Amino acid sequence: MRPDVWRLLLGYAPPNSDGKEGVLRRKRLEDLECLSQYYDIADTERSDDEINMLCQITVDYCPCTVPDVSFFQEPQVKKSLEHILYTWLNIYCSVPVAFICQVICESEGKEEMNAPVVSN
Repeated sequence: MRPDVWRLLLGYAPPNSDGKEGVLRRKRLEDLECLSQYYDIADTERSDDEINMLCQITVDYCPCTVPDVSFFQEPQVKKSLEHILYTWLNIYCSVPVAFICQVICESEGKEEMNAPVVSN
């Protein structure tokens, strides 16, 4: 039941059950298209900012996600988190990346972090 609730809350599934399978199938195809468009490309096709962002996600964000829970340290789960974060950042935001890096730096007592500048 919990996965269904999250799908509803995130707008991934329709509120009524009519057409639910079709909507989920369409959303999964959209996810795969985004993954192939933004993530499954050669580094030679990425800008320096995109390479820096991917490196930042791999080095800082994924390993820090609930480090004391073994599930989040599994290689497949880490790779999935990397896919999600990188694709989401490419699609939905450009300014928040710098903001997120600033918040992390402040919470860790650092003055500065090499935050990527993302442009869409």
